[in-house]
Amino acid sequence: MNKLFRIAAIACFITVGFTACEKDNHISDDDTDQEHQPKVVVKDGETKDLVNVSTTSNTQGTISRDGERYALRNFRQFAIEDGKATENVATTFYFDFKENDAVDAEEAPLIWIAESQAMGVEPNTAKGYSLSYIDKRFGAVRADDDFTAVEKMGIAFAPGATGWATYNMQTHTVEAVAGRTLVLLKDGEPQFKFQIRSIYSDETPNKESGPTNYIYYAIDYQDINKVSEDDDIKDNENYYKLIRVENLPIAPTDEGSEQNESGLYFYSLSENKSIPQDQISSAKWDLAFGGMFTSFLSGNNGSDEKNYGAGNSAVGGIAIIESEFDDVEQLPSDMEFKTGKDIIGTDDQGFFGAGMGWYLYDFDGKLVREGAEEDKHVAYALAEPITKKDETVIKPRTVIVKTANGDYAKIKMISCYKGLFNQEQWKRGEAIMYATFEYVLIPGDKNTFEIR
Repeated sequence: MNKLFRIAAIACFITVGFTACEKDNHISDDDTDQEHQPKVVVKDGETKDLVNVSTTSNTQGTISRDGERYALRNFRQFAIEDGKATENVATTFYFDFKENDAVDAEEAPLIWIAESQAMGVEPNTAKGYSLSYIDKRFGAVRADDDFTAVEKMGIAFAPGATGWATYNMQTHTVEAVAGRTLVLLKDGEPQFKFQIRSIYSDETPNKESGPTNYIYYAIDYQDINKVSEDDDIKDNENYYKLIRVENLPIAPTDEGSEQNESGLYFYSLSENKSIPQDQISSAKWDLAFGGMFTSFLSGNNGSDEKNYGAGNSAVGGIAIIESEFDDVEQLPSDMEFKTGKDIIGTDDQGFFGAGMGWYLYDFDGKLVREGAEEDKHVAYALAEPITKKDETVIKPRTVIVKTANGDYAKIKMISCYKGLFNQEQWKRGEAIMYATFEYVLIPGDKNTFEIR
């Protein structure tokens, strides 16, 4: 008997006696009040190391729980020889979501392929299991959704192929397809929804090109019949918040600052953090700063060969509208996102205009002020209305970004001067370019920019 169950049985006997234990251990199938107890019990908010708690001897990884959602990380198994685990990674892994644990191959609902170029999952059809998928955010998937059946799900190497991930030919990396959720069914009935996040240890390739730290599966899973109103937040802790980013050093040009030699800067709105420039070909960033003075904005889209992220799995884009940030409560239904690079920068009503922009560039200082030396070469962010000398009022702008994984964010570009957030403070000679902006991020299947 497994040590975990032996201890539980002894405790039960001491507490209430053998008869009561035997009754509890023989619950009829129609007793719907008694829920199944998995082999590995994980309490809400808890993380367990499978090396210590798994009923198998060859399993590695951690499992944690947030409400009804479980996170399996760095999951892998090792080959068994003469009844003992070896140091050789197995070519197939086996895990049962219902048990929160690895299981024998014959009983496993899913077979996890762990071979180079064949990393994926297939159902154990001999036990009545089948596999489907839906292109929908994990937290939004419900049992009554319309799913597409598949025999198995692997990596899509060819254009148009369907997989849980795509292969980047430029960097030889595997990237999960954004918003693709897999569904495990038993006898045709949906049981669990799950998403494969990565095959790299700690979900991070150890090299920009040709990483070697695989195969470590990172998987989120949940009983598809147990959903909650908080699933939106569990998909991303940054949803429905007003997030402020101050003095982002996109291209410092003041004395004493390190120059941004590449003229590029990348930011993840989803994770609210800067992304290293060596990850330009990845889907980790959502917003790029480039072009003149590193001040032009673009989204991340792998299908556009002119985009900075060309070749990756990103589906993003960018747009701008003539509205104040707080007034943009809904995603415009006719919004068209541009997918190239350096799309939104200088406004047409100023010098060097390039369409509707997020800032007005005043070359000689006479568009907004009197033309004094300190008034020249000033960049006026258009988060607020600006009145020009000819009494023309420039309406405020709001940037809308479709993120790399298909979510949406509205952005208020506040300033490009370090520590100066009001237009009266912006003068020639002040530290520039340091981007300050605020944004609200919402799931890709929603259209209301609410703050919770």
